Amino acid sequence: PSRAETTHVRAPAPVESPAGPARPARPRSRRWPLWAALALVVAGAGTFAGVRALSGGEDGQDPALQTHPSRAGQADFHPWRTTLLQRPKGYAAEMPYCTSGSGAVFCGQPGVLAARLDPDSGHVAWRRTGASAGKDASSPTAPVLSGGQLYVFSADGKRLMALDPSADGKGATRWSKDVSGYEGGARVVGDRVLLTAGNGTVTALDSASHRQRWHKRFPGHTLPAFATFGDAGTAYAAEGTADGTGTQVTAIDPADGSVRWSRRLPGVLTVAGTGASGALYLTAGDPELSYRTTAVVRYDPATGHSRRLPLAAPLNQAAAVVGGETVYLLAEGGALQAVGERKWSTETSVSRGSAPVVSGDRLYFSAADGRLIAVDTRSGGLLGQTPPQLAAGRRNGFLQMLPAPRADGPRGRIYAAAPNGTVFAAATEDPAGW
Repeated sequence: PSRAETTHVRAPAPVESPAGPARPARPRSRRWPLWAALALVVAGAGTFAGVRALSGGEDGQDPALQTHPSRAGQADFHPWRTTLLQRPKGYAAEMPYCTSGSGAVFCGQPGVLAARLDPDSGHVAWRRTGASAGKDASSPTAPVLSGGQLYVFSADGKRLMALDPSADGKGATRWSKDVSGYEGGARVVGDRVLLTAGNGTVTALDSASHRQRWHKRFPGHTLPAFATFGDAGTAYAAEGTADGTGTQVTAIDPADGSVRWSRRLPGVLTVAGTGASGALYLTAGDPELSYRTTAVVRYDPATGHSRRLPLAAPLNQAAAVVGGETVYLLAEGGALQAVGERKWSTETSVSRGSAPVVSGDRLYFSAADGRLIAVDTRSGGLLGQTPPQLAAGRRNGFLQMLPAPRADGPRGRIYAAAPNGTVFAAATEDPAGW
């Protein structure tokens, strides 16, 4: 592949409505102004197919890769945009999936198993190329740092690979394992690699040494899928009961597999995350319509009490994140709600969005046209957005999942991806200047 192109960019000033700047929004339901609406028409709910490609820029360069004048920035940081893998015109662009840590940003996409980027400049220190994902490939996931190694899946999803994440390591393979025989999948949870067999047995490997640490089954679960939320010392699995009326929720210590607590809760529930108090928040689905979220459930493991928190309105295909004692839900079609300690609802006019992420008093998510959007978690008001970044001269195909942005609080940065195949960074200090 060609060398990746890195462009230092300065975002244009945000566009104001003809009536002037938008007034601060009320903390109840409203619709964002027209200038904040989606910049393209998408055919059908949740569909990204059929979007017309934009024309190329000067010298054949994509418009999204051109440098724009600046409105705001930090003295020690300039927003950047990097292409991991140059693709010929007519070839479908792909959105990279990224994570940050160990002083770098790590990204992968079809054709690139992983790449290490400098968080200050976007310069690609190294990349490990691999076969493009085929029709049997697993859903793309971001690389995961654990045990001093960078974990990625092969393009077909059948092999888990541990790469050297160091700048000098060039992404060399340190260890790999065939995980095709684990029907329940493979997940990196804290400092463990959890492999779930078809009979429900979970095998835990040390993510640094790859030695087996424990091997066991968990009562009430058929194929438990454990995940952590902030605290790597506790992992949670939620799985529907056989009669379809309840959900078995189990919390474990991934270090040794010991069960912290296990509870059968009524309803069809999905874990959303943990609050500052240690309470577990779950989203409740409609038993008849699995894609519809009807409420949020707060479970306090200290008391064993659960409480159902109603939504302002049911949400379809909603993704949730927890911040403090509030659950933020972004649905297909752009509805965004805050439930819990903070209560508000708004319409973002985004046809399809990524899972939202929370950092401080801001919520971030990506739109299908490549915009990164920042929202005030206290009111639901729009704080800023980057320009759209579609793939000029290429097919903008349907993406089943949009990669969520990655907030880097200590550095005051946020990293996101766009359908033109680029990764870009913005300062979180002033989203209005994006």
